Amino acid sequence: MSAICAVRDGKHAHLLADGGAFDADGRLQFRACKVSQLPHLNAAIAARGMKIHLALAEFALAPIATTFDELKAKAAGALKRMAIENAVTIAQVTPPGISSDFEIAVAGISDAGQPDSFLLCSHGRYGIEPWTLIDLGEFAMLPGTQANVAEIHSQSIERKSGGAIDIEALGRRVMELQRRDHPQLRPDGRMIRDIGGFVQLTTVQLDSITTKIIHRWPDKIGEPISS
Repeated sequence: MSAICAVRDGKHAHLLADGGAFDADGRLQFRACKVSQLPHLNAAIAARGMKIHLALAEFALAPIATTFDELKAKAAGALKRMAIENAVTIAQVTPPGISSDFEIAVAGISDAGQPDSFLLCSHGRYGIEPWTLIDLGEFAMLPGTQANVAEIHSQSIERKSGGAIDIEALGRRVMELQRRDHPQLRPDGRMIRDIGGFVQLTTVQLDSITTKIIHRWPDKIGEPISS
């Protein structure tokens, strides 16, 4: 799966995601955006899973609401229906050895003008029933352990001269840690790394959504990542 980090900062809701797509052997197949913007809802979504999950999630979520709060209230039902209705298609495009489970992170600005973020999963591996809305709080990293979060906070959070969080510097540090600490276990017992390509930052505020690439790894198409 991919790496995602969600951060709420003042009047901003940030999503960070890697941009690598890997096969079951851990070889980089292509680079791709894993974030979609929903500007009419003051929201952006990121997917952990396959590329098709992001496309289907955007298709399912974009028309169901007119505000962020309405999107939040309806998202679980819409994504569950999407997964059921497209189960055959998802199974057909899922390579052998790759899970068809997925997670959708949503970040945006609430109707009260405050940053918000939440997660919905097709699985129950976090000890929570599938399709249960999970609040992501001020900072969340997926994948990430309590030890990872403690490591991030063991250092002073990167800040700009005016005191605001330097989200680009923080994002690069978080993604490097996720890339280092979270290889995936394959059914045959191999551990492969599948976080790479680039780091994309998407920031939602009340009147705009911006996105940019803030880091590129030297990963090569057709090869596993080396570090």
